[in-house]
Amino acid sequence: MPPFGPYQRPTWTPPSYLRSTEARPIAPTSPSPFAGDGPIIDITPDSTTITDTEILPPKPNIDEIPVQQYSSIIPASFIGYKLTPQRVIPIAKVSHMDWEFDEPADDADNEVRVFVSISEEERAIIRRYGYHHEPLEKQVPLFDAADIANLQKAHERELETSDPSIHGALRLEHKQQLQWAEEQKLDLTIIDYLASPFRRQCADRFEATLTERKINSRLMEFKKKLEPHRG
Repeated sequence: MPPFGPYQRPTWTPPSYLRSTEARPIAPTSPSPFAGDGPIIDITPDSTTITDTEILPPKPNIDEIPVQQYSSIIPASFIGYKLTPQRVIPIAKVSHMDWEFDEPADDADNEVRVFVSISEEERAIIRRYGYHHEPLEKQVPLFDAADIANLQKAHERELETSDPSIHGALRLEHKQQLQWAEEQKLDLTIIDYLASPFRRQCADRFEATLTERKINSRLMEFKKKLEPHRG
């Protein structure tokens, strides 16, 4: 039988040759900066400050950054027919101011065309009182809906056919081209309405109908203004 019960753990005693002796310090054989009383040598490198110019290329001067136009689109070219001086077409000979709207050429024709004529007496009245300087319409967009749509289509085509690496620059120029086009406004006088015909492009046929009504109303008001001066 073992010298301990079934629920007792034996006590193990290591043999004498495994018993450790008390640790004693070992004297260094030679002076060391890390032990004893030897001299301490500081080998930490001197701290240095590294500037960006020592590891990065120099930045360009603000005046050295070049500028390049990436877009070949000229917004004014989309309204060239409005900016080019038109041939002066004779107006009809009438006894008093009158006008006639042209009929649409087909279902896709959304342009309003009106032919306006004045008599020689009314011409003299207009000149005498300066009514040809009075705006009949103020701040009219120079780029109508169709012109803006054509400009946007040109922007899309240019992006589709250009190098993707310059798309960001192109979109930036396109955005400002569109903004410039939408900011262009002008005032219209009776001189503009005497273009024979006066034209206004609309988005659809219903907008053209509303435009005809507005133009008709303006011309009626202008004609009433001349009546008191007639002989």
